[in-house]
Amino acid sequence: MLFFLKMLHENLLITSFSIIIITCLFYVYIQKKKKALEKAENERMKYAIEMRNKEIQIKTMRDFLLRKVDIVNKLESLKSNSREKIVLSDEDWEEIEIFLNNADGNFTIRLRQTFPDLATKDVHLLMLLRLGLSNASMSAIYNIEEKSIRQNLFLVKKKIGIDGKNMSARKFIEDF
Repeated sequence: MLFFLKMLHENLLITSFSIIIITCLFYVYIQKKKKALEKAENERMKYAIEMRNKEIQIKTMRDFLLRKVDIVNKLESLKSNSREKIVLSDEDWEEIEIFLNNADGNFTIRLRQTFPDLATKDVHLLMLLRLGLSNASMSAIYNIEEKSIRQNLFLVKKKIGIDGKNMSARKFIEDF
């Protein structure tokens, strides 16, 4: 009987100890899972905020450029047969480039590293595409016909290696 009580006592201690260990392990697991969920939620919120800020910045730059286009178009309608060109100075181009690099994950830096053969005018054209400007707006900036913009985009497609693919330069740059 004493042997039986001793065995019962040992089994009870082992069982109690096992329950305590399992409970502690379960508690640690739950805490780690909770921290992981909190971290994932924080990352998701941070990403959402970054994307919202990026969209606001791109919209602001697009609106700025479109205002310039609108002013030129209004001046054109006042003058009979003349076509005004939107003049973007070197400082304007630098400002657009800095903006895109800050707002869009070093866009022009990545573009130049990935495609080192692109000329500065090609990069400028792709920057305007990234901002979502229409061909008409770009033609006003370059003071050329929309058809010439399409031709330039075709040539840039060759330089970036998507000329034989069923993808537009605009779509490629939006996804870049």
